[in-house]
Amino acid sequence: MIKACIFDLDGTLSDTIADIADSGNYALEKNGFLPYPEKDYCYFCGSGVRTLIQRMLEKQPHTPQQFEQVLADYSRQYAAHNMDKTCAYKGIPQLLSFCREQGVACAVVSNKPMADTQAVVSRLFGDEIFQEVYGNKPPIPVKPAPDAVFYVMDKLGVQPEECLYFGDTDVDMQTAKNAGLTAIGALWGFRTYQELQENGADYILEDPRDAISLIAAENGTKQKEGKE
Repeated sequence: MIKACIFDLDGTLSDTIADIADSGNYALEKNGFLPYPEKDYCYFCGSGVRTLIQRMLEKQPHTPQQFEQVLADYSRQYAAHNMDKTCAYKGIPQLLSFCREQGVACAVVSNKPMADTQAVVSRLFGDEIFQEVYGNKPPIPVKPAPDAVFYVMDKLGVQPEECLYFGDTDVDMQTAKNAGLTAIGALWGFRTYQELQENGADYILEDPRDAISLIAAENGTKQKEGKE
């Protein structure tokens, strides 16, 4: 029986890429570096903010001091502009509503810094839907380490076999496998079918509402017809 759904944030619950790219390019240009097309940020993000900056600067010579300055400028800019263009993916509200109706707990585990994770989730979804919202907070390592997922499962009082983990990247699928959870690949997100498949996705879904069928079948519950 499915008792909990744990979601990645960027590229899974919400389309955040425009705000990430805008903040990244702001920090780059402010420090004399070249900006990137928005699509490149689909591969820059996903492994934590320091890795994001590393990927942004990988092909541009820089000093450690410049790295830290770009990181600081990005962090300040994103904190102030993380909801300029960000929105929930179509179908996510219906999936979350179904989970709530069926008593399936919902939680977020993201590699985005804790404050940013909590701010985006609160502004998009309010404070009542998710029982736990966990962003990166040292010393707990970033995904694909399973530590944050284990922490959240302990808070929810559920076992791995009772959970679905939703994500859109190789890191997310690896995280699910490392934690012993069923891995749901979110094809509506930032990455490709091939990446999700090669990293162990148990299911790859094109629409968040397709997960309603999975949960309903597993739990023996009824679902509403159609995708409105």
